[in-house]
Amino acid sequence: KAALGCMNESNTVLTPDDSDLARRGHAGDRKALEELFGRYEKGLYGFVNRLVGGAADPADVYQDVVLRAIENLDRFNPKLSFRTWLFTLAANHCKNILRSREQRGKYHMPSTQRRSDDSETDVMESAPDGAPGPDRRTEDAEFADALDRELINLPRLQREVFVLRDFSDF
Repeated sequence: KAALGCMNESNTVLTPDDSDLARRGHAGDRKALEELFGRYEKGLYGFVNRLVGGAADPADVYQDVVLRAIENLDRFNPKLSFRTWLFTLAANHCKNILRSREQRGKYHMPSTQRRSDDSETDVMESAPDGAPGPDRRTEDAEFADALDRELINLPRLQREVFVLRDFSDF
């Protein structure tokens, strides 16, 4: 295994692979944990955010997932992909959260939003038409927000598949 700071034959610094970082992290190496989870922070947070939508605070869920992963590093098989293991753990945790919210009836979110004049508009009708222009970034952000809101309305399994494929490249 490559170790941080070791040089190969071409005098380049080798970085440790995920399995090595997981092993060192499990042994108590905090820097290894920081590097390992830092590699997946942005993607994992986005994944969690899209799966739980408005059912829970994504920052809290993300933190729970990371803590659970650290606590269960002994269950990680170094012959497999750490990324897959981590995202599977996150998906299962999100499913549990959504299941508990659904049972309490706090999950469904409407696909309409209220305007300032007290009328309602369908979120998908307000999505951008794709035409280029100076407001493109704003339109893209509005579309992403609308998509996130609509993802909540998909059944849990369909949402998970959509998010894994379109946002996490699985």
